[in-house]
Amino acid sequence: MQKQSKKNQPQRRRKFLIEKGFQHRVIWRFAMVVIASIFFSHFITVGSLKVKDIFTPASESLVYFANAFSPTLVFARVLDILWLPMLFSTLLGSILIVIISLFYSHRIAGPLYNLKRMMRQIEKGNLNGIMKIRKNDEFHDVEEAFNRMLTGLKNRQEVLEKAVANLSEPGKSKIEKILKPSAQEDGEF
Repeated sequence: MQKQSKKNQPQRRRKFLIEKGFQHRVIWRFAMVVIASIFFSHFITVGSLKVKDIFTPASESLVYFANAFSPTLVFARVLDILWLPMLFSTLLGSILIVIISLFYSHRIAGPLYNLKRMMRQIEKGNLNGIMKIRKNDEFHDVEEAFNRMLTGLKNRQEVLEKAVANLSEPGKSKIEKILKPSAQEDGEF
């Protein structure tokens, strides 16, 4: 089996927290909504069982169940049976939600990081790049719009350069001074 060159390999990120502040906010908000809904549903379940215990005689609120450690049937209240599995499912669900939201926020933060990087390149005057987003990431429409904008900027730059080249020498030097930033503005001294 032949090894693929680096250009042909799919893009993979090694870090899942690319934009830490953004991803932490997404994870926190997403997790809090889901965890709150889990607790709300548990509250309703436990509350309805408590209300049932209050309004029904004790003998009617008990259920029979078989215990794996005992061959006899045991009487217990439904709430006594359900509270531990409900707590476990809440904790497990909360952990899973945090993990899922980390992966999903990564699919959003990666393209945003890439967009910021490309904008810094354009700010420096480099119009030769192209924005690429991984197949499973979000914002493919933004990628297409950004690349169209970049192509438009390149075309306009070529038109301006041709127009400057066709000017007479005295007018050319004035326009070149306007179009090319000074070394001090670029931070080069």
